[in-house]
Amino acid sequence: GLRSGGGVGDVLRKPSKEEPLFAARVIYDLLFFFMVIIIVLNLIFGVIIDTFADLRSEKQKKEEILKTTCFICGLERDKFDNKTVTFEEHIKEEHNMWHYL
Repeated sequence: GLRSGGGVGDVLRKPSKEEPLFAARVIYDLLFFFMVIIIVLNLIFGVIIDTFADLRSEKQKKEEILKTTCFICGLERDKFDNKTVTFEEHIKEEHNMWHYL
């Protein structure tokens, strides 16, 4: 949980067992804890984790495209299977991306 609860229970005065609504106050505090602290924070953390997973998968797709296609002409690796020039030679000699800077 959070170190400083930051919840409604911190603002309200301390309950005493002699109060007629003591049980209602305990139930209210527990419901607030479960609803806000546990459920809402887990939803927020889930969205954050899901966003990072999406970013990671996009990065992997981009890396895969860079490994399998020529950055300059867009030809894919399988187009070079039966040619005299291999894909590696093509991207290192003919279309070296650093020569275009």
